[in-house]
Amino acid sequence: MTSFGWTRKSGNFGANSAFQEEKVDVETKQKNIDKTQTEISLKNLKFFKEEGTSLAERECFWQAIGRWDEALEIKVPEKSAIELEHEKILEMKAQVLSTLHEWELAIEAAKSAVKIEPKWWSAYQTLGRAHLGFGQIQEAVIAFSKAVHLSPETEELWTEDLRWAADLLAREKSGNREWKPIKTPEISDEEELVSDEELDRLRGNPMKH
Repeated sequence: MTSFGWTRKSGNFGANSAFQEEKVDVETKQKNIDKTQTEISLKNLKFFKEEGTSLAERECFWQAIGRWDEALEIKVPEKSAIELEHEKILEMKAQVLSTLHEWELAIEAAKSAVKIEPKWWSAYQTLGRAHLGFGQIQEAVIAFSKAVHLSPETEELWTEDLRWAADLLAREKSGNREWKPIKTPEISDEEELVSDEELDRLRGNPMKH
């Protein structure tokens, strides 16, 4: 009886061990498959992203958007790696859509970018400019304020984006709506960008949102 009992236990342990080894082997194979799929997907995504960028530089804007949309359709098991690229593509797409004056689509793309990476100031800047182009001044001020809060050392956010949007908002509230929401105006090097008092006032805005 004793010998039989030990034989049974020994046999059971062996079966369990074989099962565990098989399970580990299957998991390892799946991880390798996932890794390979991720590498292929990232390679394809990079191809579409770079091709879209090249088309945009040649001002083939709609073709560029088409390539970027193909890149955005790519899914992989490891989402973090792909989302990092999606964030960049969405921001570029928003810029191009703004160039085409497709303001609503630009706002949608920029919002998607900041949803993926809420701490990326460039995406908030692009979102603010899209809002401004669409005539949504209050929303633009909020977006620019968030960008300034995230990157206070970026001078153009103070002197161009937030300053201009805040000025437009002040005009709107005073009833003066004579402005064209197309693009940020160019400011010459000789022009005084902003007084110390106004800069202090603008720097207080991000804390209010």
